Amino acid sequence: YIPVYYFLVVLYGNKEYPGPYKEIEKGLILLYHIVSGKPADCIGFDGGYDLFIDKFINQADDYNSNNKFDKRNFVYPIRKEQNIKRKITEIDYNKKFRSFRSGIENQFSVLASKFDRFNNNRAAIQISDIKYYNLQFRVACILKNIWKIVEDYNIEAKPYHMLWYNDSFEFPTKITKLNYIFKNEQEINKEYNEMIDIQ
Repeated sequence: YIPVYYFLVVLYGNKEYPGPYKEIEKGLILLYHIVSGKPADCIGFDGGYDLFIDKFINQADDYNSNNKFDKRNFVYPIRKEQNIKRKITEIDYNKKFRSFRSGIENQFSVLASKFDRFNNNRAAIQISDIKYYNLQFRVACILKNIWKIVEDYNIEAKPYHMLWYNDSFEFPTKITKLNYIFKNEQEINKEYNEMIDIQ
């Protein structure tokens, strides 16, 4: 109950989204798609990739029968045909699409600046199993979102928030974490050494 309430009241409810339904219904349908795992994913390509989509769909079907894609999972700008003027609706669509893509690319640039794993300027990513990459990506997104919330709400970093940054930090086994987080670094090092000796 609490996560749904927090999402609807704090995260979703801070802005109005145009549409014929009540805001609460739009928030709940969004949650439903996230939780149910329905195939509602859509990738926004730039203009160069639309020729590759059919091949990608066939390869994805061959690789894993659980992943079913079709053309509705992909969007891209409308190309201008030679000697034919674009319609106003096509120009408007391309403007909106360009704006959408720049927002997405901005998020990826933030991830790349925070996590070397997702910075393809420094190294190529090699993946042996996509589930591990997906897990790493989700954790990176969560950490980025927490960082953004801390920045937006000016949440002050307390001393116990930074204890993990000490060399050789480890939670001791016999002391509760709550008591542990308020101790100074000298006590932390002493107790850590005692724990290592016992082990």
